Amino acid sequence: EPTEDDIDKLKAELQAMQERLEKLSRT
Repeated sequence: EPTEDDIDKLKAELQAMQERLEKLSRT
């Protein structure tokens, strides 16, 4: 079962991925 820490890490990774996607789609 994931801990709050695991969830926070996943959320941060998701945000980083979304930011990268936005930068890519802007070009």
